[in-house]
Amino acid sequence: MMLAIQDQDTFAQKALAALWDTPITYIVQYAEATDSVMNGYFLSYFTEKCMPGEWIPLQEEQLKRDIGLTAKQWRMIRNDLSNLQILKSKRMGAAPSLYTLDDELLEAKMRAGSSLSAVAMAAKPISINRLHVRTLGELKVSIKSIILLGIIQSLTVQNDLAARADWSDWIVLPETMVNGLSYLTRHEQDTALNELKSLGIVDIRVSGMPATRAARYSLKALAELSYALLQGE
Repeated sequence: MMLAIQDQDTFAQKALAALWDTPITYIVQYAEATDSVMNGYFLSYFTEKCMPGEWIPLQEEQLKRDIGLTAKQWRMIRNDLSNLQILKSKRMGAAPSLYTLDDELLEAKMRAGSSLSAVAMAAKPISINRLHVRTLGELKVSIKSIILLGIIQSLTVQNDLAARADWSDWIVLPETMVNGLSYLTRHEQDTALNELKSLGIVDIRVSGMPATRAARYSLKALAELSYALLQGE
């Protein structure tokens, strides 16, 4: 069905806004410091949003919109980081709770991880497409799967627009390298790849001796899913 002219204009504005939206940054060192990929994902977001010593409110709707966290995931992260004494909270009267970090404690935990692998220590932050987070979040795709997709996209050489096909080029995706970039265990990687493959978003192949894992992602599938999301908003 063709969109009306006004609807086409609205859709185009949404698409452009999504393209220019700031990507989500995932810093693996936070995951290592707290022994949790989900904690690391949240801290990567929170440290960009909250200045040292600042107290800010965090609403469930905001976390869902900004980084795709469900209310249950936020409760688990909040409890975990509170028990680690990294996340602090306070509340005054009926006002929403305010949150800040114990930055010194977090830095100490990060320094304590100095014995980590060279890959992990040198790992650059992973940029995750915010539109893809929203799109896959609507499909109930796990955050860990979204992080792994972000790694595949970050490692893939992007071709010129005119030269792009339905699928990206293949890249080698060793388990140890992915662990160093994300802190995802082998089981978590396998689970994430199977979830993405079931949706037609990634393709995996294992070949050679010793066996080498390679991956590619579907530009077409992501474009179609994102298109459906923007149309429905």
